[in-house]
Amino acid sequence: MKVEMRGLTKHFGSTVAVEDFTVTLEDGHLTSILGPSGCGKSTVLNLLAGIVPATRGEILFDGEAVTGLPPELRGIGLVFQNYSLYPHMTVLGNISFPLEIKKVPRAQREESARAMAALVHVDNLLHRKPRELSGGQQQRVAIARALVKKPNLLLLDEPLSNLDARLRLEMREEIRRIQQETRVTTVFVTHDQEEAMSISDRIVLMNAGRLQQEDEPQRLYHEPRNQFVADFLGTPPINHLPGHMKGGAFILEGGQARFPFSRGAGAPEGRPLILAVRAESAHVPDPDEGALFSASVESIYAMGKEVLGYFDIGGHSFRCYLDGDMLPRPGTEIPIAFRERGTFLFDGETGERLL
Repeated sequence: MKVEMRGLTKHFGSTVAVEDFTVTLEDGHLTSILGPSGCGKSTVLNLLAGIVPATRGEILFDGEAVTGLPPELRGIGLVFQNYSLYPHMTVLGNISFPLEIKKVPRAQREESARAMAALVHVDNLLHRKPRELSGGQQQRVAIARALVKKPNLLLLDEPLSNLDARLRLEMREEIRRIQQETRVTTVFVTHDQEEAMSISDRIVLMNAGRLQQEDEPQRLYHEPRNQFVADFLGTPPINHLPGHMKGGAFILEGGQARFPFSRGAGAPEGRPLILAVRAESAHVPDPDEGALFSASVESIYAMGKEVLGYFDIGGHSFRCYLDGDMLPRPGTEIPIAFRERGTFLFDGETGERLL
């Protein structure tokens, strides 16, 4: 099912939760709504579900307006982070319960529930109660219960946040597998960029109730529309070098360092800028390439095959990956150059991307 949100807005009194949100979710795709706590992503999910009414705007399912429809008429499946399983029911009873409400005959609903249990790999747990299940098993049951009524849209609200790191990895792989097998249009709400990057066909990134960018995961990372997008995605966080352009050179804030930067020549001279560089996009150049500047080593962290260096550039901290056999001592001066990919120039006042 194709889902369209047009100018969707939700105010709680004077608080703006979602503002002028326009996004299209393609049929059969898994789309993550990603952003920091309080950005409005769960509100968008609740608007899609019909749990909260929109202040203004439209929601369309396959071209039909559903903005005023109650949840039970929207054809959705909903999974929350706390699972919300019925403690007195078995796994089979929990999964089949939505069909029982619909007055589906017992034999038919149990057959459907067993098929869903097999899909999510809990078919050997059908007679257990929720208290006898692990967190990951409970989450699988909750997903099976949401899918058993064959929804047109599956909504997952921070479904992995209560699981430990190993189970989160396992369950996000399972959610992706289940979604690809069922091809149900799915919305996955999360604040975890790694989850969103690994599981999604597309990511909708929000901040302060507004859409920042919607794109495929890798394009979102490599082609951020603004500074917020570049800052939010990536580990370690992207480097910031504040300054301005003058005479074809980038002058660091404070004036303690400058280096030639012809790619920034189109920026207005003297205007506050942020030169943002991903750690993997800075490197120690070959002798014939030439360095932009020298940086002083502050500390080195060896992490298996990767070595991450922390540097000082004119009073500003900077991270850069080094070759595994390169372990310079603190205080050493190291030449640094930038690769074109992963190097961005943002307006220092608006955050708009200039390069």
